[in-house]
Amino acid sequence: MNQLTKPKLRGIIHVVMSPLSLVAGLVMITAARALGASRMHLVFKQILPNLWAPILVTVALNIPTMITAEAALTFLGAGVIDPTSDWGAMLLASVPFYAIDPTFTFIPGFALFMLLS
Repeated sequence: MNQLTKPKLRGIIHVVMSPLSLVAGLVMITAARALGASRMHLVFKQILPNLWAPILVTVALNIPTMITAEAALTFLGAGVIDPTSDWGAMLLASVPFYAIDPTFTFIPGFALFMLLS
């Protein structure tokens, strides 16, 4: 899973750094510095509240991509190890039963589809 998150981290950092440069130059930050606010106060009370929106949007849009990638890798046999539950492992386990009863494949596939929709 760590290998899936490293490429996405660069995009998240890029999305956060752009508004950070705008927020750091605001008048309220300069005024708080002039009044003697500590660095911790500036980060947690002034800067971070203005960065929550881009962080949350970026993470929320990356979660379905990560779930799909993990399920696909596990379905192909390169994902998580067998005792761990995963959508791809459920789909892989249902493939031999597809000819007998297609609902074994349909139910985990539909659940994955609904999760990502």
